[in-house]
Amino acid sequence: MFGFLVLAASVCGGGDVRVVDELTALFPDRMPEAKQALGRLDVPRGAIVGLHLVVSGQDPRHPITVEVSGHGDLTAKLSRLLAVPVEENTGLESRTLQWDGRPNPHVVRAAPFEIFDPVQPLQWGNPITPSGSSGVTAIRIEFEVGAQVTPGQRDLVLKLDQGPGRGSLELRLPLVVHQASIPPIGRDSMRFTNWFAPNTLAARHDEAAWSELHWELLGQYADLMARTRQNVFEVPLSSFLSQDDDGVWVLARERLERYVEVFSSRGLYWMEGRHIASRPGGDWGAKRLEVRIGAAPRPLVGTQEASARVAAFFEPVREVFEDNGWNDRWLQHLADEPTDTNAASYAELATLVRRALPGVRLLEASMSTKLVGAVDVWCPQTRAFQQHLPFFRERMQAGDEVWVYSCLAPGGPWLNRLLDQERLRQVYLGWAASRDGVTGFLHWGYNRWRVDPYEQSVVDHPQRPGTKNKLPAGDTHVVYPLPSGDPGVLSSLRLEAHRIGLEDRELLEALRAHDSELADTLTERVFRAYDDFETSPVAYRAARRALLEALSGD
Repeated sequence: MFGFLVLAASVCGGGDVRVVDELTALFPDRMPEAKQALGRLDVPRGAIVGLHLVVSGQDPRHPITVEVSGHGDLTAKLSRLLAVPVEENTGLESRTLQWDGRPNPHVVRAAPFEIFDPVQPLQWGNPITPSGSSGVTAIRIEFEVGAQVTPGQRDLVLKLDQGPGRGSLELRLPLVVHQASIPPIGRDSMRFTNWFAPNTLAARHDEAAWSELHWELLGQYADLMARTRQNVFEVPLSSFLSQDDDGVWVLARERLERYVEVFSSRGLYWMEGRHIASRPGGDWGAKRLEVRIGAAPRPLVGTQEASARVAAFFEPVREVFEDNGWNDRWLQHLADEPTDTNAASYAELATLVRRALPGVRLLEASMSTKLVGAVDVWCPQTRAFQQHLPFFRERMQAGDEVWVYSCLAPGGPWLNRLLDQERLRQVYLGWAASRDGVTGFLHWGYNRWRVDPYEQSVVDHPQRPGTKNKLPAGDTHVVYPLPSGDPGVLSSLRLEAHRIGLEDRELLEALRAHDSELADTLTERVFRAYDDFETSPVAYRAARRALLEALSGD
């Protein structure tokens, strides 16, 4: 196993280098501990595996270059990791520590600090300089493993070079491709959605909506979604529907069909319709929802005007769905986070929408258990799912689907994907899903930056600005704009960890099909509950290797 490597003064300016697991938290002001060194890579076919090189003490006057060999028929890609701030830690219950003032020991480091998260692709041969004044550089090398490659060991050779007279270093690492294979995304893969605000892409770059650059950006987003196993995409119907002078809804059909094809051609199957109703004035105590279709004033559900607006809005949508065969792909939201208080109003709205779109499946993020018959796809927060597990198992047995979601909550030890939490929390969402029969994961923040995400990670809650109600670090996004300001999008280590967990879920499902007891045993080694899991990448890798070996007959 590679340990701590001390380079000669002529190599990388007398600095140090370590090869570490891609799930290890990395910071631009400190080196990872020697015990976190990586000794071997294991990967199924049809998947992606990465490693990180962390270099300290590099002389910024002498950039390094990185080469890799020995990977044979695998596709190798090079990136550098960028650092972003964590101004406040996540709270013990939710939001940030400001929210209730209680300390949260379940973080990777006490704030403030910076952490590596954005992944910036490089070309092989690009010179790499230190990330900041600390002189720490984090480099990512990943290998795309085709579904048809030959299983077996590849002996990787990693070479770091600082130019003539400056010296070089070679590191060797085995990479084992296992027989097991990950299927491509599609209808039957775990549902994975991140709300991505397609309309803001053009505005960010001062482009008109639906310009050719906008379409190009949508394609880049779709590529990244497919690569990280997202198979659900938002369809903001309000961007394709407008009212004529007589108040009749007119559909921009060609635009909608082109939009759907952008994502469908990449393998994303499920289409997700946005909310059409909300609480009046944001009042959580209101018993009746209001319909957000058309101009103000907004009618309350239960009125004739509300019923008429719902029917008219969905009429042109129903036609294009039927013509394109989209009916079984559509998942419709009605109102975000309905509660026991407005459950009856929600059910009444569900009846209206089902009448307008026969066969539509209704999906909702909610902790309420009073929506039986009103929703088809339940989506509680991770903590609420665990607390009400018997209820949700009943819903599964009744034929409903159950997803989970996270947002500014839960904090503390619970699975979420915030910047000051272990990357393994994202991975274990896949393990939990396989064990519990959960079929999807939802998060509201794909690219919902409210400020420059390279400069600020904790932001005001949009409904309570200037208060202690903050969105925790990374809640608004799991991708990044290009730091240059040019059009484009970067992945993150958090999103890559999501992908790993979704790949693992496919492996666990394959094992569960013929040996559910072993699948449960392996899961128990690292994941026991949404707030009880192993945080060591070493422990996780051992369990995952056993999973791969069980599927490969090793």
